[in-house]
Amino acid sequence: IVIVLTVAGGLLLRSLTTLVNVDPGFSPRGAMAIRVDPAGRVAPPARLPFFDRVLENVRAVPGVQSAALTIHVPMGDRPSMGWDAIPEGREYNPATDNAAGRIVSPGYFRTVGIRILDGRDFDSRDVRPNPFVMAVNETFARGVRAQGLDPLRARFVVLGNVRQVVAVVKDVRHQSLDGNPGREVYIPMG
Repeated sequence: IVIVLTVAGGLLLRSLTTLVNVDPGFSPRGAMAIRVDPAGRVAPPARLPFFDRVLENVRAVPGVQSAALTIHVPMGDRPSMGWDAIPEGREYNPATDNAAGRIVSPGYFRTVGIRILDGRDFDSRDVRPNPFVMAVNETFARGVRAQGLDPLRARFVVLGNVRQVVAVVKDVRHQSLDGNPGREVYIPMG
């Protein structure tokens, strides 16, 4: 029994060491996530202005360096949304044309510490009434390159709209540290 416990303890320690050294793709240091759910209190047409006011108020708090909104925080408990992301002018291919979808406000990548590898962050020109841009993660970009496309020049049909890729961001382990990041698409809230 002592040998089994020693081996099990050693395996547990090795697994823990491996997980501690995994790059999650974001920086949780100094960050705080707060769930705000206006359902039942704010009618759907008033929700975007409501969230604009929430961000404005949070950014005004002394010591806050950055604030942003998202529906899915990294390592959160909400499941990812699956979206089709079809290269413009091509037929849907179920093996390559899908991704986990994330809706974020401008400044999200900076706020959460997700490095932009190429392109730019979302900003005010990407929201109402023209939010037809998107960002993709490294894994998605590799797949786009394998199809002979340049990720920052490619356009995709996502949620029924043709969207221009404006950024490639670092892969994030959204669900767990021991899984591989999948294909991810970020669109601006609005």
